Amino acid sequence: MCGHAVVKDGQIVLNAEPSGLDRVGNGQKKFSQSVHTQEVTGSSPVVSTKKFLISQEIRNFSLFCGLIIQFCFAEIFLTPTVTPTASNLFDVTGCKYTSMSHYFLCSSMIALRLWAKPLQRKCFSFVDLQLGLFRDILKKNHLLSRPKKCSRGVGHTMYDTRKDFYRQIEAERNSKVIAYVTGDRPGMEAQIGADTPDIFLEHLDVIGKVPKISLILYTRGGNTLAAWNIINLIREFCDELEIIVPNKCRSSGTLMALGANSIIMTKQATLGPIDPSITRAMSPTIPGTNPPQKLSISVESVKGYFSLLKEEFGATSDAAFSAAYTKLAEYIHPLVLGDVYRTQRQIQMLAEKLLRMSHTDEAVIESIVSFLCSDSGSHDYTISRTEARNMGLNVESPSQETYTKLKNWFADIVSDLELQNPYDPAKVLGSNQNMQYLFKRCLIESVDFGQDAYISEGTLTKNITNVNGMNRTSISNQVTYEGWRHF
Repeated sequence: MCGHAVVKDGQIVLNAEPSGLDRVGNGQKKFSQSVHTQEVTGSSPVVSTKKFLISQEIRNFSLFCGLIIQFCFAEIFLTPTVTPTASNLFDVTGCKYTSMSHYFLCSSMIALRLWAKPLQRKCFSFVDLQLGLFRDILKKNHLLSRPKKCSRGVGHTMYDTRKDFYRQIEAERNSKVIAYVTGDRPGMEAQIGADTPDIFLEHLDVIGKVPKISLILYTRGGNTLAAWNIINLIREFCDELEIIVPNKCRSSGTLMALGANSIIMTKQATLGPIDPSITRAMSPTIPGTNPPQKLSISVESVKGYFSLLKEEFGATSDAAFSAAYTKLAEYIHPLVLGDVYRTQRQIQMLAEKLLRMSHTDEAVIESIVSFLCSDSGSHDYTISRTEARNMGLNVESPSQETYTKLKNWFADIVSDLELQNPYDPAKVLGSNQNMQYLFKRCLIESVDFGQDAYISEGTLTKNITNVNGMNRTSISNQVTYEGWRHF
């Protein structure tokens, strides 16, 4: 709509479109609009004779101003990496943009609007159309926003590449593709969260009811009930669900895989045990952590404590186990221990229900649940493609062509989310005094609805204080936004 004029309800409406969309954790949407209007009388503008006499001069002057702005924009403040032609004159995707050009162009827009206002030219919108054109160009190329010194992971180039891959997978698997990634970048780890199903719903509503959905999944786990809700939600929109695992799919991610009709695993893909670890407000604090961090209590760790007493120390009497429980309760609140038991029973029930969506052999279901919940021995245990198949899960191997594409997809994800680059505020700042940042931490992508990203956005500031004649440097982090955003 930008750069066009429409008469509606007695007004000429120019450049009416949402300029951005943010999603916060509770699913609310926040819009900001840029709207310019000029009043008219009746169904067409009313022009006085006096204004008509100067209209030709106005048109000539405004045309001259418009051409000057176009020349400045295309030739002075942008350094093309391609030779300008009539067809690509306003294509700024290959140009180098500077903040000075942003402020000069905005100032020119404001100046022309102020020039136009005193003349009360109710019939004239040429200047607005010119400025609307430039606003449209800037928005399209993500330039009409406050410049960020640190913008890693913000652009759409990587998503556009992945979107082509999703289309290829859709054609090959005869399905609709959704990709879900929870990043594990050191220092900026993310997990499956309770707000995630709402974002999935946005994509699924656009996709609609289809015969088959392919979910590409990379995660180390997270909220158990969120994982359960996501699978049940997806199954409301398809008759068949397959989960594609290019690399890691651990903990609650493995729980999600149990609800699929089939699991496509690459050679390096791994699943993991689903025995839960819980963290509660009354959990013990890890000594020496600043700020204080709560200890995550593993169900298998508690069971292992009592197994140790029984198998290694020969404890058999009720009195011995009662004393052991009393001792344990000195370090872990009894209510937390109660939650450990309840969570274990819940995870077993969810795993059984998910497996029954595609398995009918109760003996196989019981064997899979037993291994994933306790027999694997450790939550860090990894389950390869071969072992997952031997357990009784319906596991497929991708074709060599698909395998290569999945490797490339994962390499793109690693680069986009900087998974192999530990977050270090000092390195982000470098020699700068302050730095704005925007980091993507989770992704939900589809061809039909685009990209949603869980982001952390804010400003890092270097502070230098003098203590007893010595300079000490500290870095403060002011977080301005953290949550889901649609790109």
